[in-house]
Amino acid sequence: MSTIMMAVGLPNVGKSSVINALRKNAKIPTAVAKVEAKPGLTRHVSAFLVSESPRIFLIDSPGVMIPKVLDDSHVLKLALVGIIPDAIVGIESVAQFALEQLNSHNALAYIRELSLPGPVTDLEQLLEASNATETTRQSVITAFVQSFRQGKFGKFVLDDLTKYRQGPVVG
Repeated sequence: MSTIMMAVGLPNVGKSSVINALRKNAKIPTAVAKVEAKPGLTRHVSAFLVSESPRIFLIDSPGVMIPKVLDDSHVLKLALVGIIPDAIVGIESVAQFALEQLNSHNALAYIRELSLPGPVTDLEQLLEASNATETTRQSVITAFVQSFRQGKFGKFVLDDLTKYRQGPVVG
C-alpha cells in the first residue's frame, strides 16, 4: 500500500526543491523535479517517490496564485520575492521597490555589498553610484534584484506584522 500526498503552494516557493530534498535524503535514484529560480517551471502535475518504506509518493504541482491581489504593493512584494515573473511588473520597478524596502527597514548592508559611498533613495542614484552604462544598466539592475532575493543585503519580512500581534505569550 502507498501513501500519496501533494505539494501545493504559490509559484516559486520551493515545492519541487522540497521534493528533491526528500528524495535525496531517502537515497531514491529516480528522476528529479526540475527547479529554477523563476516561477512557472512546473507546468504539469507529476508524482515522485520520496520514500520506499513506507512507500510514499509526493505529487508536485504548478504554483497556484491567489485570485485577487489587493494593491500595487502586494504585486511588488510578490514580484520582489520571485513569485510573479519580473517581466510582468518590470525589473526596474522591482529594483526600485527593493531599494525602498531596504531603506525603510534600515537594512543598509547593500551599501557595503555594492561598495557605495552611502544610502541611495532611487534606482537612478544606485545606477550612477554603480557606474552603470547604457550597456550594463539591465545587468546591474538584475544583479541587484538577485542579490536581494539571495539575502545578500540581509533577511527581513516585507509585510507589517504588527497588526497580527495578539499580546504577550504567557507560558
